[in-house]
Amino acid sequence: MSDEEILKLGAKTSIQTKVSITGAYDDACACHFGGFNVTDNLKMKLIHRELAPKDLEAIIFLPKSRKRGNLKRLKEFNNAFEKSWELAESSDYWNAAILNGIATTSILNSEPKLIMGLMEKGAYCATISGNGPSIIAITDKKHKTKIMKEFSGLEGKIMIANINNKKAFVHEL
Repeated sequence: MSDEEILKLGAKTSIQTKVSITGAYDDACACHFGGFNVTDNLKMKLIHRELAPKDLEAIIFLPKSRKRGNLKRLKEFNNAFEKSWELAESSDYWNAAILNGIATTSILNSEPKLIMGLMEKGAYCATISGNGPSIIAITDKKHKTKIMKEFSGLEGKIMIANINNKKAFVHEL
């Protein structure tokens, strides 16, 4: 199977099994290819991909509360999401993620102030993961401690992951 066939099969299966509303084709591409991926989830199409800067880390905050807002309200911020899409299409990934994060957290009863606080502490970008409730901040080593302190007063778990630019592969035993 080709990369495209594998990714589409995974996305379609996640919709059929009701694991995902959209199929999370964007997430599948990011996991499979690494780096930056701009996708059309409805058409399950990869529009553009490129390598991400090296030496960055993702600080991921998983809140103890799994509370989410009303996903149907996302349509109210359609203009913000369209602008975020335009930014991503023009390779302005950081600003696309920031705008998406502020709009989404505002709707889903998360913490838009947290996104802004992470940016003030030196994050390249901060955004909500999917439809939440996890928050991700991308940072360099210089600002890592400040970013982690921003999360430390909240109930939840902090995870750290390196940015990956490598395509997925299988190790056969």
